[in-house]
Amino acid sequence: MTTSFKILPVLLITVKIFSQSINCDYCNQSIERSYISFEGKNYHNECYENHIRIKCNYCGLAIDGKFIIGDNNKYHQKCFADHVQLRCDLCNGLIDGRYISDYWGNKYHSYHLQKDAQCDYCGRFISAHLTKGGAKYNDGRVICKLCESTSITSINRAEEVFGNVRESLNNIGVIINFDKIELKLVDKNELEQITSKKEKSGDTRGFAQHTYFESNGKITSRRFTVYLLSGMPQKDFEAAAAHELMHVWQYLNCSDKLDLLISEGSAEYTAFTHMSKYQDQYSKYILYNIENNTDVVYGEGFRRIKKFMDQNSFDEMLRMLQRSNR
Repeated sequence: MTTSFKILPVLLITVKIFSQSINCDYCNQSIERSYISFEGKNYHNECYENHIRIKCNYCGLAIDGKFIIGDNNKYHQKCFADHVQLRCDLCNGLIDGRYISDYWGNKYHSYHLQKDAQCDYCGRFISAHLTKGGAKYNDGRVICKLCESTSITSINRAEEVFGNVRESLNNIGVIINFDKIELKLVDKNELEQITSKKEKSGDTRGFAQHTYFESNGKITSRRFTVYLLSGMPQKDFEAAAAHELMHVWQYLNCSDKLDLLISEGSAEYTAFTHMSKYQDQYSKYILYNIENNTDVVYGEGFRRIKKFMDQNSFDEMLRMLQRSNR
């Protein structure tokens, strides 16, 4: 994004007349005394002062001398610099030219991308006044204090929220007929070791592992383990949990040859559906990120499923998944 403005002078002439007949270009009435000429037109002093004279769009006072035009509005130079011109929400410096903005409406100089840390979750630049500071996890992730305030780091809290998400999915038809799903909190390095290169795509925050044993060509026992990143804000944890629980449902109900885009797209759509029940701004931010994800698997997969869902019910999506690749 860019911002620009220009500085122009105010030019006016006050003229005293005696016998010539001149009409005011504002009220079209005859001018009998002194008048003001401005930009090639003539006005009664009162008409000019009350209707024509340039006034600052910020303070409302008359402008004498140079003024600034920005977004088709006119300002005193000082009013523009102090109150109107974009300022960086990180360093408070004036922005003249290219800038970046985040979901929350904050605007920044572009160069901060190369030198300052952003929260890996809300995307804000970390600072005392924007995020109350931040922290860096041992695995390299950066989190602001706003997001850290709801972060899930204990297994007891994780299991409680995980259970709530599972119940939420059950209510929309994603019924997982399996008693015990083991939940493990891991850091980013551990998660990367658990997932294979084929399974990594985008910003990986969880993984559903399916282990099973066969006898005579039939599955005799199964084991499910869901790995989720420790230290995620609760709403991000919920979205990741919903995504991975959908994969558990797929393991139990779908072909193991399920198309990758359909598999990940339906898991993203399930997370989207779960998060849609919330009305807070952070949940809306998560929904925005899911809808606008440019990843070739997660993003494109979600959009394919959403297109299907525009004309079908959630139950029909589940039936479609069960029929796919069989």
